Amino acid sequence: MTRYHSLTSLREGWNLQCEHVPGLANFIAILPMEPLSVSPHPIVKHAVGRLMDPATERRDYIALLHQIGMHLAFFASADLTLKKSTVKKLLQNDKAVEFEVDRLEHDNFVVVPILRSGLILSEGVRLALGNPTLGMLGVTEKQSDNRMDGKKKANAYLVSLPKLDERTVFLVDAVLHSTAEAQLALDYLKAAGASDIRWLTVSAYREAAFELMKHFENLRIYCAVLEVRNKSSDPSQSSVPAIGGELEFGGIGDPTIQTFGY
Repeated sequence: MTRYHSLTSLREGWNLQCEHVPGLANFIAILPMEPLSVSPHPIVKHAVGRLMDPATERRDYIALLHQIGMHLAFFASADLTLKKSTVKKLLQNDKAVEFEVDRLEHDNFVVVPILRSGLILSEGVRLALGNPTLGMLGVTEKQSDNRMDGKKKANAYLVSLPKLDERTVFLVDAVLHSTAEAQLALDYLKAAGASDIRWLTVSAYREAAFELMKHFENLRIYCAVLEVRNKSSDPSQSSVPAIGGELEFGGIGDPTIQTFGY
């Protein structure tokens, strides 16, 4: 079990060529305040395994995304503070008894799915958080005008956000693979006043996560599986992507991914 207390130590850990070291494949960041946390829960691992299975039916695939979304929401909200409150309950003899219960210090949550792949996952997040406010972001990526530089740029086609000042924002997408799209989405959240942003995703590229955390200091990322691109030119070395199957938003797997822990 490995714990990283800062982004610097997190990078140092991965710089040990962890893809070649048994045991680091099951990288876990335990504390909810860590910049990057990978769920260690066996049920989540089982759910990801079923997502990879081509035999998984469409309705089961959607149910699995709901299940993972709920777990990630609980995982990402474990640091929320509680306060004591008193409630009255009427007994059968008409006598009122007071009970001390726990309540959230604040439940000012906003769930923002990135269209369209974040929609199904966000349903589980919304169920876990109760009745959060809903926003939406639609971003797409295309080749930059200068094709020679090999870079891509992102554009927004839908931005629907409430005011995000002093609110906890759960940004939801099925995968975190594109830094261009992710940076644009985060820019819109910050422009709307967000300072506490928690990215929930099934699959995150290690490289993309590190790049985002360099530019967004307070960003925290919670995922079910952390992956690294397989840069080998040998097709036989290409591993099966962690996230398989196809929904109405298209396939979210990538055969150039090397998967950790699954």
